[in-house]
This record gives sequence, structure tokens and C-alpha cells, in this order.
Amino acid sequence: MHSQFAINFLKGWISMDKEIQLLNHISNNANISQRELSRHTGMSLGSVNLFLKKLTQKGFIKIENMSSTTLKYILTPKGIKEKTHKTYNYIINSMQSILKIRKQIISIFDYYISAGYYKIYLYGSQNEFYELLQVIIKEENYDFEYVEDFKSFKDNDNSSDNNKLFICWELDKLEELKAKNLKGINIVELLN
Repeated sequence: MHSQFAINFLKGWISMDKEIQLLNHISNNANISQRELSRHTGMSLGSVNLFLKKLTQKGFIKIENMSSTTLKYILTPKGIKEKTHKTYNYIINSMQSILKIRKQIISIFDYYISAGYYKIYLYGSQNEFYELLQVIIKEENYDFEYVEDFKSFKDNDNSSDNNKLFICWELDKLEELKAKNLKGINIVELLN
């Protein structure tokens, strides 16, 4: 339910619309090569070439020959307008997605807290999703702790409380926790 939405959101968050990526890189450096655009966007060289042709046909960029081997890409006024429009829509969609994820995460946390889990342990890489979780948890005044290494956590955990709630957002960390088959630990899979 919530997991697939979060996965789709994160994929979209990380990989912005290809056209807007190209327009952004071109607006920052008109002398950028197709090879550099390929490296910056993660697109193949052939895909970059096709997208540049498409952007030219739409009137978003103009291509000038600087020499027999060098091209210059210029954003047209129509391209600037499109870049602004796409950026605006991307920001709006991202904010709406973040608000939906925030609401879902709070709902999950509230459910477990009402079930007697007072301490939340975060277990995963300190990436963008961790930062989002951390902001939500602090805003909602939940008691939480980041666990960098589960072994050191287990060795240092002297609490008598058997109701530990681990929030995990990475499959490898999730598999690590499940493999331990620990009693008294509830694992919430945010991205399964």
C-alpha cells in the first residue's frame, strides 16, 4: 500500500524528467558536449542525441556549429519558458508527494506508538529518505535513535523493553534484520 507509492516517489525524486535535466544542463553550460550530457543525466549517448533532436524540433534549443567537431546548444525563449514550467510542475508534484509520504509515515508511527512502541529505531543508510524520516520524526516529537550498526546496537542495548520498533527502508538492511529472527523487535518495512 504505502510502500509502492514511496518507491515510485523516490525513483521520480532521484531521476527528474529527462527533458528538464537536459534543459538545465544546457542552460548552465551552452558548450556542454553530448558525452558530458550523457554522463550527467545517466542517459546513453544515443538517447541524448535523440532528445536533443526532439528539443530542437520543439523549438526549445538551437544548435550552432562552433567548429567541425564542436556544437553549442542555446536555450531559446520557448525553451526557457518550458524549463521554468517543467521545473515548477516538478516542484509542485514533489511537494505533494512528500506531503503524502509524510502523512503515511505519521500514520504508521502513530499506529505502532498506540500499540506500545515508544522508541523508534531508524536502520538504513543516511540518504534522502533518512533525512525525510528524520524531519518528520522531529516535527512530530517522536522518540527515535539512528542505528548505524545493528551488532553494536545489540551489544549496547540494555533496555528491558522488548517492544522495539525498527524502521527500515533498504532491502539489504531489512534482510539482515529478518535473518536474525530477533524476539521483541518489530520491523516496519517502508520500502519492500
